[in-house]
Amino acid sequence: MPFRVSKKLVLMRLWNRVDTQILIKFAFSLATGDIDVRSILLLEVDQSIWEKMAVLSVKKRRQDIVDICLAKMGHVQGLAVVTCAKNEPEKNAALAAAAIQLGLLNEAELLYKDCGRFDLLANLYIRQCLWEKAFKAAEEHDQLHLKFCYHQHAKYCCGLGNIKDAISSFEKAGTHALMVPRILIDLKLPDDLRKYVLEKRDKKLTVWWASFCESIGNHDEASEQFALAGDFVGVVRIACNRGDLPTASDVVLQSGDAAAAFQLASFFERIGKIHDAIQFYINSGVIKHAIRLCKRHSEESNVLMSLAMESDSDSLVLESASFFYEKGDFNKAAELFNKGGQTAKALSIWIASEQSHDIIRRIVTSITGEVSQTDVEICSSHLIKNGMYEEAVVLLLRGPDTLCNAVQLCVDHDIQVTENTLSLVMKRIASMSNGKDKKEKSNEILMELGKLCERQGQYVLGCKAYTKAGDQIRAMKSLLQSGDVLSITSYALVSRVEENYVLAASYLQRSLVWKNDEKITTSIIQLYTLGKAFGELAHFFEVCSDMEIDEYGDYEKALTATEETKKALIKLTAGSQVPASSLEWLSVVNQRVNVLKRFVAASYILRKDGMNSSEKEVAHLELIQDQQITNGKIIRFGDFCSLLLKKNMDTLPIALKAKKEREE
Repeated sequence: MPFRVSKKLVLMRLWNRVDTQILIKFAFSLATGDIDVRSILLLEVDQSIWEKMAVLSVKKRRQDIVDICLAKMGHVQGLAVVTCAKNEPEKNAALAAAAIQLGLLNEAELLYKDCGRFDLLANLYIRQCLWEKAFKAAEEHDQLHLKFCYHQHAKYCCGLGNIKDAISSFEKAGTHALMVPRILIDLKLPDDLRKYVLEKRDKKLTVWWASFCESIGNHDEASEQFALAGDFVGVVRIACNRGDLPTASDVVLQSGDAAAAFQLASFFERIGKIHDAIQFYINSGVIKHAIRLCKRHSEESNVLMSLAMESDSDSLVLESASFFYEKGDFNKAAELFNKGGQTAKALSIWIASEQSHDIIRRIVTSITGEVSQTDVEICSSHLIKNGMYEEAVVLLLRGPDTLCNAVQLCVDHDIQVTENTLSLVMKRIASMSNGKDKKEKSNEILMELGKLCERQGQYVLGCKAYTKAGDQIRAMKSLLQSGDVLSITSYALVSRVEENYVLAASYLQRSLVWKNDEKITTSIIQLYTLGKAFGELAHFFEVCSDMEIDEYGDYEKALTATEETKKALIKLTAGSQVPASSLEWLSVVNQRVNVLKRFVAASYILRKDGMNSSEKEVAHLELIQDQQITNGKIIRFGDFCSLLLKKNMDTLPIALKAKKEREE
């Protein structure tokens, strides 16, 4: 099929036949997609041919060839625009920019629509003055740039002299407060501007008009408009410039506007009315300017003290404290140093001025941060000299290297150790520099503190101190003295030390609370088991067995407890070297288990209804003839006789006779 040259190509004004052949060949290769980019770079053709090739490349969406054509054309501006457009995430944005440079506006419009860049499409419409299309594109697809379109339209209308449409577009763009006054003033239409401002009642416009009136000397109109807009700073400024200070003061007090108060305070400062300036600086909330004036004028020192005490800024408080200290007013200086966080300095000032012990005690207890070594030494020596040992301890605990002194002072004067004291000691230990002797030194301090806590009856605190020192057994012994069953059990389980398990279980067993609390009984068994104290566990089960017999007469539970005793003794005697006493004990327990089993079985037969008489007779005879049951060593003889009385009166004399014979 022969290649058909388009009508536009035939009508092009080509310089020679060679150029025609090159363009036709290029168009064919571009249409088929079989094009060699490197061969294009070697072409030597006229600039108009390069331009036609660029146009064809845009239509075929070949960005790489478009770039080559623009470069061969020497189109520097076009290349720069395309390079910037390549920064956009959409690929067709750069191609659309090239189309615009080549005059292909319809192609650019299609490209922008394809890649969804309606903001760039709106800009294209704006540059063509196609305002309706620009507004429609922004409204339907790009609301963010709608106001921009209206603003550009307003500027276009201004250029044409269409002020009415320009104002309307500026209003839609939201820039009327800035642009409309500028336009009307440039056109020398102040009356129209005043009318426009009064009609719109827009705050920004009103403030602009008031400022304009102020600039031309129309103060009455300016003050009225400032008040209408709620700009009390402008009202106060005009009143101050006119010398109407009472009116300015009334406006500030009635409105409560901080900026207006600052404006008036600055004016009072300029004219030398310092007291009024201070008061209005306070009203404005700018305390630092009020403090600055108070420091400059010594007669306002009382006001300065009041402001500093109410201020939340530590820097202002300390600045005021230094001012009073330099003046020699140490009481006020100390108060402010204490409020500003420099409690140690405040304390040293009070000590130097020999204030009462109550003030010093209050200051010491309010210390929260670390105190310098010098301040600690000076202040603590004074406190110790005056017998204020507790306060001295608190202060020494805040020093960098006075922890040992604090603990020794507690020990020497039996100072009551509190939770806060122990917490401070641990914090100071944690902040100590790491060294070889740190652990030994800290453990020694904590052990001394633990001993002191024990002497004072602070057993829980003593436990904490010993635990921190690494002596968990000593900590458990201290905690046992507190009598707190829950804490003792919890600490034993947390510590995971076998000796602590046994200590806790032994304490709970001795306390006898377990007799009425099954949870404690379970805890004792658990602790003995964890501590592998099978001998103590066996003894505990024996006690439980005896209690069931002596207090409740429940031989079934006694049998259960005795069987647990047997299990514990089996574990105890499982080793290679077992004492003979343990083996003998196991033998006795085995015998006890057998006796209890026979008695419980016989009791079950005699008490249960529905059993035949022959079985009951056999059970009677076995009970009477079993010397281990009737000897009273394991089974109480009273319980034995009670069982016989309930079931068969005839066998009781036989049992009594047998018991008498054994006793003889």
